[in-house]
Amino acid sequence: MPDQFIVGVDVGSSKLCSAVAVRERSGAVRYVGHGSAPSGGLRGGEVIDPEALSAAFRRAVEEARYLIGTPVEDIVVSISGAHIEPIDRMGGLDLTTDRPVSVEDIVQAISQSRGTDPAGLHTVHRVVRGMALDSEPVSDPTGRYGRRLDVWTRDYAVPSQLIDRLRQSAEAAGVRIHTLIPEGVAAASSALSPTERDAGVALIDIGSATTDIAVYAGGDLQHIAGFALGGHHVTADIAAMLEIPLDEAEDLKRAHGAIGEDNREELYEWTPRAIAQLQRLASFGEVPPAAVRTIAAARAVQIIDRAREALVASDTLQLLQSGAVLTGGGSMLTGIGDIASAILGVPVRCGGVLAGDGFPGIADPTVSASVGLTRYCATRAAMPPPTRRETRSYSMGAGASAFVHPLVMQTAFGFGGSERDTTTRRDRGAARRAFTSWLREFVPARMEE
Repeated sequence: MPDQFIVGVDVGSSKLCSAVAVRERSGAVRYVGHGSAPSGGLRGGEVIDPEALSAAFRRAVEEARYLIGTPVEDIVVSISGAHIEPIDRMGGLDLTTDRPVSVEDIVQAISQSRGTDPAGLHTVHRVVRGMALDSEPVSDPTGRYGRRLDVWTRDYAVPSQLIDRLRQSAEAAGVRIHTLIPEGVAAASSALSPTERDAGVALIDIGSATTDIAVYAGGDLQHIAGFALGGHHVTADIAAMLEIPLDEAEDLKRAHGAIGEDNREELYEWTPRAIAQLQRLASFGEVPPAAVRTIAAARAVQIIDRAREALVASDTLQLLQSGAVLTGGGSMLTGIGDIASAILGVPVRCGGVLAGDGFPGIADPTVSASVGLTRYCATRAAMPPPTRRETRSYSMGAGASAFVHPLVMQTAFGFGGSERDTTTRRDRGAARRAFTSWLREFVPARMEE
């Protein structure tokens, strides 16, 4: 089997970040690299100019092609939680009582939970919320006997029109979107540690125009949310208040940050006279840092307030025993960690990609989602087959492919494998543990043609 490449593209309003990982012949996963290209055609996560977005896709894919030295035809793409709707479903399977529950039974029960999406929506991600064997809750029913297996899932759906526009823009650039993964799930895959996921944590990815939230507890994905506010709004506020160009406002934002724990006494008092004086000073390039920090803090507070509202509305704020992790370009705003900790009432850290799973640590938080796309797919693929001996890879186009776990192929991509079970007891034990881990965060649903 040749080396197989996974190409992820994080679609943002200011730039498209691409990342590449490779699954080698030995089965090891190796991170290759990342790049970025200017975005276009997006506003608040909505496609407003398909041609401009297509040009951005073309530039991002060219970055990936440069990294791997071969054409790329299929990509994994992020989608903002601002457009995601949760749908709770239930399915089940009547069992044969003369044999124990198998992995295939679980997969079939999960497939029975699939329902018709509401008009105008399309499911892109699914999480198993719980299982019960003969009405008894179980975390892993494999190997047990029973008459009925029930499964509760939560699907995450996005507007079909948004998917169509993303696909059309990508196809016009010569690539196919293989799978859409929620932005929060992608960023969490690279920015959260297993300990944080188990204890309870909120991943808050502050992008240019949107902020995405993913909450984990007990190792499980509990909630996804998002809203159309991000780091660009901080820049725009500075530019509007001081009547300066956006690029100058961006430089001031990066240089001075926001009011935080270390500079609370700098809070600037706004009066018509003070604003007029600031605007005159700004015209000469003499803006007091305290003024910039005050403007930036006001919008940062609004962003974190909105995040808190989302956590409270979903009844997940009390789950955050490990606190919150800020990532994305907006997390680079000096002082925003202090603001978030004060508003959320939990410890907060800011960071990028954590090392592990064949990926290096990367301090840059702007690449958390793009690297997370490849890491998410790679870790889904890294599990040993539960009862399958033969494997197939789902083609990602000429010169690039994504290795997919055989069970994932059966459930998400419509492929199957050999029915022969040649695993040893030891192999089955490892497979069961891997399956339980996989079940905690189910594979992204296949995009229907």
